Amino acid sequence: MAKNLLRHPQENKRIEDVGDKYFTDLLSRSFFQKSHESSIVMHDLRVDLSTFVSGKFCVQLERENSNEFVMMAHHHKYSREFHDSYEKFNCVFEASHLHTFYGVGSYNYFYHVSKEEVPSLFFKLRYLRVLSLQRYFNISQLPDTMGKLRHIHYLDLSFTPIRRLPESICSLKTCIINLRYLCFSGNSLQEMPIQISKLKNLQKLGTFVVGKDDGTNIAVLKELPYLQGALWVKQLQNVKKAEDALQAKLMDKKNLGSWSWNGAMRQLLPNSNLKMLEIKGYRGTTFPNWVGDISLCTNIVDLSLANCEYCHSLPPLEQLFSLKSLKIESFDGIVSVGAEFYGNCSSVVKPFASLEFLRFFNMPNWKVWSMLVEDVDEAFPKLRQLEIDSC
Repeated sequence: MAKNLLRHPQENKRIEDVGDKYFTDLLSRSFFQKSHESSIVMHDLRVDLSTFVSGKFCVQLERENSNEFVMMAHHHKYSREFHDSYEKFNCVFEASHLHTFYGVGSYNYFYHVSKEEVPSLFFKLRYLRVLSLQRYFNISQLPDTMGKLRHIHYLDLSFTPIRRLPESICSLKTCIINLRYLCFSGNSLQEMPIQISKLKNLQKLGTFVVGKDDGTNIAVLKELPYLQGALWVKQLQNVKKAEDALQAKLMDKKNLGSWSWNGAMRQLLPNSNLKMLEIKGYRGTTFPNWVGDISLCTNIVDLSLANCEYCHSLPPLEQLFSLKSLKIESFDGIVSVGAEFYGNCSSVVKPFASLEFLRFFNMPNWKVWSMLVEDVDEAFPKLRQLEIDSC
């Protein structure tokens, strides 16, 4: 895909979908093999062949690499150290046609990088398509020269203390129109760039911080039609009008498989393909009608409700037949769990038919749990694990 080698005759088909089909075909022919549930490996002989074919264009930075060899590379991978010095990458900054700059390391640690490195990345490596700065704990801001990376497709800023992105990422003169993946999960981002809607090709955003201005309000999401994967919507208290939430058109984003939101908006309707839903800090006394609606939540597998301190009742969830994991945490207003939780007990479908994990945590005022079904064995037929803690 990065080399524009994928052909997709269907105009409305995303290039990622074409690439996924190629990958699935190779997997079915055992070119790739599954190692674990989420890991893919290649046979050692194929790895050696791929390394040979890629030759001088793909380099893993080692201390013994010659400067000449690194400078000719298009794709560069390196192992992170606790302190990555400028000298370590000095030769890389001369690789003017570098497309990929990607560090690998343990997900259990954070790393430190020289302050001189980041400006050099954005100023000297103008042809970068993939850039990962994740887990560098001392990167708190990005230079305005970031907007010069007009070819970049993938930018990973996860688990960094960055609080805002430079406006140059979306300015009319330097807009990074090719950017498809912008990852900043696990950081402290406080605001979105004013013209985030200019990133029309954005596929993954991860987090959207609702602002008060027209260029950063919730309605801006309608301008990003290709969003997929997980999306966490923060600071919903900044939504001025309910109509803005409707204009976001999250129902139309069929490729969003995981959704988290923080606030009290009833108009944020999910799409029916959603598999994971997390609601934090909801400020209403009762949940919106769509929470538990089988027409909208029919495919949800994992549901988490947390820090909803003003709610005095739980939503009816018994007919969500795909639901396998349910976590309910920090509901100060809940005194009893009963009819509202089970909804239509007369349905022919067993209540919580697929639920395997159920957790109640930090509900200090909860006193009564009524089953409200004639045959207790009919409810939770597949439940394997029940946790009740600090209740």
